[in-house]
Amino acid sequence: MADERIITLRFKGENHLDMELYQSLKREKKELGLSMPAYVKEILRQHFENTQKEGMDGELNRCLKQIQNIVQEELAALKEMVAEAMMGMTELSPNNSKTDYGGISMEKEEMLPEYSEELPKGMESVLEQFM
Repeated sequence: MADERIITLRFKGENHLDMELYQSLKREKKELGLSMPAYVKEILRQHFENTQKEGMDGELNRCLKQIQNIVQEELAALKEMVAEAMMGMTELSPNNSKTDYGGISMEKEEMLPEYSEELPKGMESVLEQFM
């Protein structure tokens, strides 16, 4: 008996909520074929397991949120770097008619082709293969 612990629950007959709870416990334990102490212990065990699981889930969600914030900050920094690189690539040098794109220089005339209704030379045969 020295290793056992005892908890006593008292349900007051004049308290409507107490009696509803007691009747629910009595009904459920009967359906499961358990004694009242075994049923109440199982309910308490499930409650504490769920509480611990919710705590772990909350911690996991906090960690995932921190990771998401770090990734968003890194993406924002990369976006700025790419924007700066693009701005540097599109700036035309006033002293030179050539523009340097990462080691590839192009004449201003080569930047964009003129609009044309006609297909470039040799494209007719390529298009015929797909028709």
